[in-house]
Amino acid sequence: MARRLAAGLLAATAVLAGCGTPRAPVTPGVVKVVAGGGGRERENFWGNIAVQIGGPHVQVTSILSSPAADPHLYESDVASALAVAEAQLVIANGAGYDAFMSQLLGATRNAGRVVVSVQAALGAYGPDVNPHFWYDIPRVPRVAAAIEAALAR
Repeated sequence: MARRLAAGLLAATAVLAGCGTPRAPVTPGVVKVVAGGGGRERENFWGNIAVQIGGPHVQVTSILSSPAADPHLYESDVASALAVAEAQLVIANGAGYDAFMSQLLGATRNAGRVVVSVQAALGAYGPDVNPHFWYDIPRVPRVAAAIEAALAR
C-alpha cells in the first residue's frame, strides 16, 4: 500500500506540475527547506531551527506543525510531495518518527536536494533509540550545525 501511495503522489505531482500549478515564486538566494516532523509545539522544531539559522535566506515548509498531529498516522498529500520535490534542503527526524518522509523522498527526484537526518546527525541508532530528539537539548546544537552546513552548500 505504501508503494501505491508513493506512486500516486509522484503521479499527482507530475500531473499538477504539468498543469501549471501555481508555485511559490523562486527568489534568488532563498533556499527552499522542508522539515518533516519533530516537536509537539505550534511549530515544527527542526523547521524553526532552520528559520533561526537561515533567517530571510530560507523559505521553510513544515509538514507537521500542529501539536495535535500524530506523525505515526500522517498520510502525505500532493502539496507535501510537491514541497519535497522542489526543496533544496529536507530535514527528516528519522528513527521512525516521520517515516512518511522516506516515502516522499523516494517518490520525488531532485539531484540538487540535500537531506539532513537528525537521527544520523546525532548518531542515534539501535532498537531502543528515542525518536523525540528535540527533548535532548544538549545535543540539539549538533543538529543545528548539520542544518547550517547543509544551508551553506
